[in-house]
Amino acid sequence: MKRILTIAMACILVSALLIPAISAQPRHGVLTGVHQPGMQGWCKGMDLSDEQQSKMTDLRLKLQKELLPLRTELQGKVAEIHLMKTESNPSLNKIDKLIDEAQELRAKMAKARVRHQLEVRKLLTTEQQKIFDSRMLQMPERKWKGRGMQGPRFDREL
Repeated sequence: MKRILTIAMACILVSALLIPAISAQPRHGVLTGVHQPGMQGWCKGMDLSDEQQSKMTDLRLKLQKELLPLRTELQGKVAEIHLMKTESNPSLNKIDKLIDEAQELRAKMAKARVRHQLEVRKLLTTEQQKIFDSRMLQMPERKWKGRGMQGPRFDREL
């Protein structure tokens, strides 16, 4: 009984020491805003005014609202393509048509992203534009392999 009590006290002590350490870690996720492109990494060191930040947030929300239905439709097309490929006698013409439709959706999404980037660029001063342009030119083409538990990005791959 004494041994069980000692082990329980040790567990409580370790928990009491770990909880502050765990809660002190930076939290990454949608609700914390860390994953908002344009507001964290892209604009780091640009000294954006409050007005610029506000307008960029509005533009980002506008982009998300524009992309959401396209992404949802694309996911449906991609799922349909996968299902059709598993049929006993798949129709290549139907699959080709779905692939073309998926590519049209991807093109619409890419155009929306470019429009968004240009709208963001218009908000910047000349010095900020230089930093922004430099980062745009250094940005590698996105590759979505190895996404792990996040699953595939339907707006990027078949």
